[in-house]
Amino acid sequence: MGLIEIIRAEKEVDLILNYIGLMDKSVKKLEEFIRQLTQFSQDARLKVVRKPIQLQEMVGEIWQNLAFMDNANRVDFEVNSNDAVDFFGDPVRLSIVVNNLISNAIKYQDLQKERARVRVNIDVQPEEATIEVVDNGVGIPEDYLPKVFELFFRASIQATGSGLGLYITRSATEKMGGRMEVESVHGEGSTFRLRLPNHATSEESE
Repeated sequence: MGLIEIIRAEKEVDLILNYIGLMDKSVKKLEEFIRQLTQFSQDARLKVVRKPIQLQEMVGEIWQNLAFMDNANRVDFEVNSNDAVDFFGDPVRLSIVVNNLISNAIKYQDLQKERARVRVNIDVQPEEATIEVVDNGVGIPEDYLPKVFELFFRASIQATGSGLGLYITRSATEKMGGRMEVESVHGEGSTFRLRLPNHATSEESE
């Protein structure tokens, strides 16, 4: 709002464009915060449901929605899928989890590397589905790994978010009866691994 007041009094076009750029960053940050609050609310109040999910299709749609993030055009995105077995899970929560993991991989890419890489590996078995999001980004220092899923924790100096994303990711995963694992090497990249029970027998809600 302060920048709006400055623009009203400014006559130089270049300065106005600079202020608009700063406003754009602020609006995007606020938009992300509101999105995460919405996810937090959904996770807290919605019942767990079990429906058939086409995981590869879900990942593709999420990538399309994230393709306009800053520096997403630098990312070589790839999906490897073994989903011959039907998967039944909670589509809302799973979408929240996968969206957060892929958006983080884009956000925390290593800009010093010629290309960023994000690979999603999907393996569906009768009892369990595993989804991995693997990147070659900035990575997470080893000392920070036990804390990355804590509320408001931010592991990178590039972090500009609220510290809600991975907390919501773990909470939604646990609501679905799953678990989240992370492996990371600072400066080389990270792997976030989601393991979920496959309720493949029937559709039901809890």
